Amino acid sequence: MDVKCFFSGTSGTIGERGDRSHPTGSSLLLRTGVFVIRSLCRLLAFGTALVALCSELPAGAATGGLAATDSLLLARQMAERREYCVEAFALAARQLDLRPDNTAATADVFRTLAVVAHHGGDTGTTLIFSQAALNLARSLPAAESPALAPFLLTQALAVRLSGRPQARATARELVTEGLTTAQVATPADPRVLADLQQAEANLVRAAGDYPRAVRLYTEALATRLQANQRHELDVVDNECWRAVTALFAGDPDTAGEELRHCQEDLRELGLPRHPLAATIQSNLALVAQAQGDRAGALALYTQAAATLAEAQNRIFPGFSRRRLTSPLYSAIADLELHDGDPEAAWLAFVAGHRIFGAQAQALARARQQDPQFAARVRDRATRAVHLLGAAEAALDTLGLSPADGAARQRAVKVLARYGQRMAQSLLLKARLRAEFGGAPAAAPGVATIQRQLAPDQVLVGYFTANHDAPQRLPGWTRVTHAVVLGQVGPPLWVELPAPSSPGLWPAYAKLVAKASEWPTRLPDDPRLATLRHELYQAWFAPLEAALAGKQEILLMAGELQAGFPFPALIDDTGRELVDRFAFRHLLDVASLTAERRTPAGPEVPSLVLGDPQYDVTATSPTAVNPTLAEALTTYANTVLSRSQVNGVLAEGAAGLATLPPLQSSGWEARAIAGMTATVTLLTGHGASEQNLNLACRCTRTHRFRWIHLATHALMHNAMPERSALALSPRDGEGLLYVEEIGFGWSLDCDLVTLSGCQTGTGPASQSSGPLGFIQALHAAGARNLLFSTGKVDDIATALLMERFYANISGRSSPRVQPAVATPPSYSFALAEAQRWLRDLTGAAGRRPFAHPVYWSNFRLIGGGG
Repeated sequence: MDVKCFFSGTSGTIGERGDRSHPTGSSLLLRTGVFVIRSLCRLLAFGTALVALCSELPAGAATGGLAATDSLLLARQMAERREYCVEAFALAARQLDLRPDNTAATADVFRTLAVVAHHGGDTGTTLIFSQAALNLARSLPAAESPALAPFLLTQALAVRLSGRPQARATARELVTEGLTTAQVATPADPRVLADLQQAEANLVRAAGDYPRAVRLYTEALATRLQANQRHELDVVDNECWRAVTALFAGDPDTAGEELRHCQEDLRELGLPRHPLAATIQSNLALVAQAQGDRAGALALYTQAAATLAEAQNRIFPGFSRRRLTSPLYSAIADLELHDGDPEAAWLAFVAGHRIFGAQAQALARARQQDPQFAARVRDRATRAVHLLGAAEAALDTLGLSPADGAARQRAVKVLARYGQRMAQSLLLKARLRAEFGGAPAAAPGVATIQRQLAPDQVLVGYFTANHDAPQRLPGWTRVTHAVVLGQVGPPLWVELPAPSSPGLWPAYAKLVAKASEWPTRLPDDPRLATLRHELYQAWFAPLEAALAGKQEILLMAGELQAGFPFPALIDDTGRELVDRFAFRHLLDVASLTAERRTPAGPEVPSLVLGDPQYDVTATSPTAVNPTLAEALTTYANTVLSRSQVNGVLAEGAAGLATLPPLQSSGWEARAIAGMTATVTLLTGHGASEQNLNLACRCTRTHRFRWIHLATHALMHNAMPERSALALSPRDGEGLLYVEEIGFGWSLDCDLVTLSGCQTGTGPASQSSGPLGFIQALHAAGARNLLFSTGKVDDIATALLMERFYANISGRSSPRVQPAVATPPSYSFALAEAQRWLRDLTGAAGRRPFAHPVYWSNFRLIGGGG
């Protein structure tokens, strides 16, 4: 299994093993002694430096006697060894006050921050500071400019993991430029050259050219050994990934020998539980499988999962953590199934689908036990996130060539302030986790889950074994399993056949994305009907035998992510699944076993927000309240482009005036407010960040029946915690960020709905779906969440939401009537509203909302209600 750990490589590069002799006993003793002394020196220095950090980096504070260069070196070494990543970031950020006029030195600090953030698992922060460092280095005159090769390398690593379009091609260009620069530099830095060679090998390996990748990894290792490189961890990493490439090339025997040598090297360095050990263990498990030793593979996968669990304490806390162990647990579940133990397979499957619950639990404990500390965490997180737009604008200034000197200095100061605020926030979050975090609860077994299921409910989960790599090995295939668990009986495991066209899901998503931007109403699309039936046959039809008599499907579909169109799939009879089932997604099966609460009645207040006024100079618009017939014949496309979203996130309140108004969200909000007896309604200029925060901030726990927020959502692709809701800027900035919600709100709320575009999207974790508003609102105390997984139509959404709330409230509205006298659960209410909208008939018998883009993009997530 190819687990690309955040922690592999001195500068994040992926490297391999070369020929070298192992040390004799005396040399090993000497190396061990040097390692111990060096470690003690690092820890003593770190303890001194931490004195300044404990006061949250006050301006002008001392650095504990460390020289600036020593502090930077210590920070970089700590990150390279994956030690104390948060403190390393803070230590580096502290240097930004000490040399404000030395541009070359500031560029080096920015690069150190990027390296530390990379090893801490924060891709977004890595991108900001790697780009800042490179832009600043390029802007200097040749006589003052530092060697560019390290800056190019750091930027290449950041881009490669960013998920940006053409990320691999851009990284390759940066690595090529870095190699050229490193080879002609005087004096040459062999360590940087080796890292660049290793980065090139990684790109070549990812492209599937294994023989060439092995040669490049060998060259990198030779460069390290010729330079008598002292950082042996780099050498082990280099060796490890050459072994992996040999495995992909079909030589498991050679790969196994080299990987075992890597294990020995880590033990010699005193690092047997280092995060790199998880990579070695997981790939040794692949070797064992290739050699037919399934029992050995199972033991190695289990060891790797335990090692990665320990490694989570070494990465940045908060909502930016994305690397989970679910691929390892999928491999374990696959092996347990092969050995005939479905109960053990279930436990592994559930363990691999755990939400980021530790942060939410720690916040809840802190709010109860130390509310002042919790408030300080919120304050520091908010200060950092509100500087993000200015920091990204500063990057553009540094990228200008030639850059204006004064403008460059201002940009550097903004980025320095952002780095220091990030450090303050990270230190407090790390303390939050250390003081208020607890051990995660054990994965619930089959009997525990079954006690929570009703007779008409069934849990359906999916996972793909041997995630990412094994399909490249000779004779291996990628196997997808589904599991079905009802109220009685053992879990039913089904091995799904490979779809005839593996690109079905991407093809569907592409067509729906195009449809969402169409300038007029779309009829239903026959091509989509064909794709939806093929997706049904590949992912759902094999489960039908276990679904007789079931009405609600609880989904654990991390492999497919929340956007997979389960309600819109077409079965063999031509019916859409929304006609047969209500669907609810689970972030974690623990939500089923959590304490059940009595559903909040109408006497519990609700909060509804809609139609924020983005232009502070304009008067509030005249209320729009169309009839159903008028709504069926009206069209206004308010879908935002990526450039619009990025512009507003960068400009803040100044950019909000460019957003199109959401007039339909106004009548949506007013209609929903009329369905609850006690409600706070915020519209127009009143739909502000300040008013919303006043209602939800963690000065106390706020109990709500429902919270409904109908406004534009601005998704930040690289940093989901920096995504924001666009609100009226009259009483504040107008942007409410994900991190402000997660750390700043304290709720006891039955249901939170975000009806804007793409509120349930974002960078994907490997188990619990997209990151962003979902995790933040869960941490804030929402038990059920209703989100969109794509771009949604303004009027269609307003109608769908009005019908949904009519269903769950049992009240009528001017346009819709409740479907049943007794309010159903949220999942059944959503399914009925989707069918109702799909089947609405207008003039000439047309169904304006029959296309699935209008009704199938909403998902209910949570424990039910």
